[in-house]
Amino acid sequence: MEVSGEFPFRAPPAVLWGAFTSREFLQKVIPGCKELKEVEPDRFQVNIEIGLAGIKGKYSGSVHITEKDVPKSYRMRVEGKGLPGWVKAEGRLELQSADPASTKVVYAGQFQAGGLIAGIGQRMLEGVAKLMIKQFFQAVEKEIQKDA
Repeated sequence: MEVSGEFPFRAPPAVLWGAFTSREFLQKVIPGCKELKEVEPDRFQVNIEIGLAGIKGKYSGSVHITEKDVPKSYRMRVEGKGLPGWVKAEGRLELQSADPASTKVVYAGQFQAGGLIAGIGQRMLEGVAKLMIKQFFQAVEKEIQKDA
């Protein structure tokens, strides 16, 4: 399944780059994140609890950041498992400077799900993915503005 979109921020690219590469920051803004532990540079273990219908449950997995082009873009690979099933995702995050005080974040990627999760149907999964992405970016905006 493919996901893509963009989100505007009232912050310069350097501020967003710092946020998107900070373990502490990401732990605050990833929906349902209970723990994000760095096991080596750009590689993390994650524990997430999701309360959305059809995929509700606890998941553990890994996050790996690759192909960093500071402060413009990177790729991220996520894998997770839980009682409801498993998820694998990979995508690219790109920071585009509109002006010195704002940035447009463009994302594109794909994800797969298996187990009970896959049984809820692609349309529902796509809706849940879009909702979680929106929650993530809204949380980033809120934290960035709080620190401004």
